[in-house]
Amino acid sequence: MLPPITTAPIGADPVAAATALAAELADAYAYHDWSSARRLSPTPEFSDATYEQGFGELFHVDLIVVHTEQVLSVVRLWLAEIANENVRSGVRTSLYCVRWDVDVERSTITRVSGRTVKHVGGVVEPTSWSADATAACGP
Repeated sequence: MLPPITTAPIGADPVAAATALAAELADAYAYHDWSSARRLSPTPEFSDATYEQGFGELFHVDLIVVHTEQVLSVVRLWLAEIANENVRSGVRTSLYCVRWDVDVERSTITRVSGRTVKHVGGVVEPTSWSADATAACGP
């Protein structure tokens, strides 16, 4: 079950609102809530099977905001995703760097880029990777 929606109230700081929307999308991926993922990041070509293939192993994700830029109603977020995943070899934690553009007025997110930095076996506390995330995931 998806946790309560964490979208920032209207009139809130745009970066805070964008960060809340990003967290909501990350939770939709982790909880396999593909309808919420589609609402937040409209990608018509993504079927449930496509989402399952891309995010089906994910069961928890923490986001670290590394850098932000605002251009009109769009907030560009450079994020580190610390993802806990169930893979064939067991549980692993992965560090991904992504850039998402968040249109705060429309409450939508466009994935601009993403890359894998590293995987390690087991669950890693997100704070222990904050230095790695900051170094690897900036603009």
